[in-house]
Amino acid sequence: MKKLICMLVTLAMLVVFPLTGCGGGDETEAMKAPVDGFLSSMQSGDFETMKTYADPSLFEEGGSLAEFNTLQNIDEELASSLGLSTSDLSDKTKEEVDGYIKDMMSKMIKSYEINDVAKESDTAGTVSTKVTFGFDPEAASDIDVNSEMESIVQDYMQENMTELTEIYQSGGQKALMVKVLDDLCGDLLKLYTDKVTATGEVTEDVTFNVEKRDGNWIIVSDTL
Repeated sequence: MKKLICMLVTLAMLVVFPLTGCGGGDETEAMKAPVDGFLSSMQSGDFETMKTYADPSLFEEGGSLAEFNTLQNIDEELASSLGLSTSDLSDKTKEEVDGYIKDMMSKMIKSYEINDVAKESDTAGTVSTKVTFGFDPEAASDIDVNSEMESIVQDYMQENMTELTEIYQSGGQKALMVKVLDDLCGDLLKLYTDKVTATGEVTEDVTFNVEKRDGNWIIVSDTL
């Protein structure tokens, strides 16, 4: 996702010159609960609920789920990279970015099934699942749309050079960046999303390590 942000920033600059577990009941079901909740929340695009089922350290830099934080904060990273704050972004841009985040989240998991639960101790175990992803994560990480984005930006510049020049002269680079994002952000995000979707669905075996903490089971690592 940071790669996408870098591409968007580079091209824009061209214009300028819980159920964290269950108490009681069957322990096997209690161990399944955080995994089921995590994957279900991912399917529905509910990032905040998804985080409640896993150790917070997994979402920090270097953690196996850190990419989700990057996705969730793409508006902040994009804005700051262009010398803007999120408050500078237009409502249209914010809505497009929000729609992109929800769309990507919902595409990640098409379906899943929990196959096996193995209790290794009173406080540790594994939950094995089979997950069908809406796109191929490995192939998606290799997507490069620089040339296509550059073509979109160049066409945009040619068609709107007079207006863009006036905006730059009257409001400076900040005003220009806001205008460019307002006009192009949706198209560029769609281009990337279409490429990601085109990688096709893949089904993989995913194992979650779970631990019982303070009476509740949570995810502590995974093979996503």
